[in-house]
Amino acid sequence: MSLGPDGPEAWSKAEQRNAALDQRRKDPKNTSLSTKIYQAGTLGDMFTTYRRTNLWRSDKKPRTREEWWECWKVIEPVFGDIPIKDINAIPMCDSFYSTLRANYSLHKAHKIYKIFRAMLNVAVAMKLIPSNPSLIRENHAPAGRSQTWEVETVDALACKAWEIGYLGLSIAIRVAYDTQFSPVDVRLLTVACYSEDEHGGYFQIERAKTGKKALGTITPETAACIGTYLKAMAVVIPKDQPFIRDRFGKIYKKDSLGDDFRIIRNILLPGDDRTLMDMRRTGAVEAVAGEATPSVLSAKSGNTIGQSSKLHDTYVPIKLSVVRRADEARKAGRKRLTRT
Repeated sequence: MSLGPDGPEAWSKAEQRNAALDQRRKDPKNTSLSTKIYQAGTLGDMFTTYRRTNLWRSDKKPRTREEWWECWKVIEPVFGDIPIKDINAIPMCDSFYSTLRANYSLHKAHKIYKIFRAMLNVAVAMKLIPSNPSLIRENHAPAGRSQTWEVETVDALACKAWEIGYLGLSIAIRVAYDTQFSPVDVRLLTVACYSEDEHGGYFQIERAKTGKKALGTITPETAACIGTYLKAMAVVIPKDQPFIRDRFGKIYKKDSLGDDFRIIRNILLPGDDRTLMDMRRTGAVEAVAGEATPSVLSAKSGNTIGQSSKLHDTYVPIKLSVVRRADEARKAGRKRLTRT
C-alpha cells in the first residue's frame, strides 16, 4: 500500500491505517475460537483436546502454537464443525487447497495447508482416522527469498521510524540488522538478557522457534539508541518483560510489528516488498562475502549448518568471540559488496 510522498500527509495516512488495524485486532471474532465448544468427533473438538495435552503445552514452542492459531482462523470456518471421519481427499481437501491458492499468496497458502495436514496427522495419531486425506495434494513450498538490505537503507528506516514516533520499531530495526535475530526473537527481547563486555553489548537468548541458544551482538550506536529509548518510555519496563513496544506502549505481536514496519517502508520506499525478516539474510550474505566459515556463520545466526544439531552443538558451542568474528566478517563483506 503506497502512502504517497514522505511528509505530514503520509504520516497521517499511516496513523489512520494503524488505527484500523488495531481495531481489527480487537474484534472478538479473532479470540472466540479458543472458547468455542464443538461436537464430539469434529476437527474442532480434536484440536480442543489436543491443546490440553503436554505435547501442545510443553513441547510446541510459543511461536509454533501462535502459527497454528493463525492458520486455524482460516481452517475452522471450513472444517471446524465437520466430523473428522467425513473429511475426504476429493473433493474436500482438493478443493480447500485450490481455494487457498486462489485467495492467498503462495507462502500463506503453503503455511495454512501445512498446518491443516499437521492437524490431520494428529487425528491419525489419535486413531480417529486411518490415514491423512490431505496428502492427496502436494503442498508446493514457495521459492526461497533472496532480498537483502543495505546498511544505509536500514539506518534511514530506523531514523524515519524514530522521527514519526515509532520508537520501538526503530530499535527493532537496528537490533534485527545487528543481531540477525528473527523478528519474533527481536520483539521478545528483555533487558534481562542483555549484557556488555569490553567489546560492546549483546543479547543472549533461546530462539523462539527452535529453542536453540543464540548470541546477538549490537553496535555501540544501537546500544546508545536503546538507552535513549528506555529513558523516553513513559513507564519503567520490568527487566523480564519485552522492552520493544509499539507506539502505544504495548508489547509487539507478530502482525503489529510487521504492519508498523510496512508503514515506514512504504513511506520511504514505495513499492519495495522487503521485510524485517530479510535483515537476517542480509547479515548472512555480508558474512559470507567477508569469508566467514560455516561454523562462524552458524554461531551468529543461531542455526545449525551442514551437520547434525547434536554434533554441531558438541564441537561448535556458541561463544561470544566466535559471534564477534562474524561481525568482523560482515564489515569486510559490506565493503566487498559495495565495490561490486
